[in-house]
Amino acid sequence: MQVFYGLLKAGEGISPSDVCCSFFMDSLKPKLYPDEFVRVSLFQGGKKFQYPWRQAVRAGGAKGVMTSYNRLNGVYTPNSHDLCTKILRQEWGFDGVVMTDWNATMGDRASSAAALRAGNDLIMPGGSAYKKEILQALRGNLIDEADLRRCCGNVIRSILMSAIQKDYIDGPAGETP
Repeated sequence: MQVFYGLLKAGEGISPSDVCCSFFMDSLKPKLYPDEFVRVSLFQGGKKFQYPWRQAVRAGGAKGVMTSYNRLNGVYTPNSHDLCTKILRQEWGFDGVVMTDWNATMGDRASSAAALRAGNDLIMPGGSAYKKEILQALRGNLIDEADLRRCCGNVIRSILMSAIQKDYIDGPAGETP
């Protein structure tokens, strides 16, 4: 956390509104066997593991969170509604973009459709294979249009609230770009 706060204080190319917390709950990932999973009560014992992330999101003003590759209690973290929605958005009040790590939903890992349903807004790095899975899930009623609208809304809101939008598109106060 000291490094995180140091970056915020330095103000060099980083501001609280542009912070992205990478690898949400990654601190629980087994180091030698990344395909193994960790068992921890998210709502009791898991609180001590959540503390640094909660502080980064709340105090640091994170606007983006990237889920990790690992499983927690048998569920890949991108597919965990408990992590992505109940804890991150409802408990901590996060209103930014949640994205998967690159290729976290590729092959026999997490599911892109389940990741969207759980609360991820972006499936990284994107592409036709991910799009195909999401469209099949939509047709099969595994996800619905409301899930997609929520994801799009979160991404668009983040863009409109970003420093880039304010500085380069809207222009400085009183000026027309």
